Amino acid sequence: LEEFAVAESKDQGKPVSLARKMDIPRASYNFRKFASAWENLVDTSNSLPEHGVINISSRRPIGVAG
Repeated sequence: LEEFAVAESKDQGKPVSLARKMDIPRASYNFRKFASAWENLVDTSNSLPEHGVINISSRRPIGVAG
């Protein structure tokens, strides 16, 4: 965890504590979540309450883009 937090801090210019608390746990969660996303092609919400983070996915067509 610490090695990833330090690398993220250097890459993004943010405090190591923020990367350790939010970014690295969220990245780990995202890998697991999106690896199985094909099973859940519906509106979803996911949270990491211990980190104070919530993610909402809503699949609503918005029309033609471009």
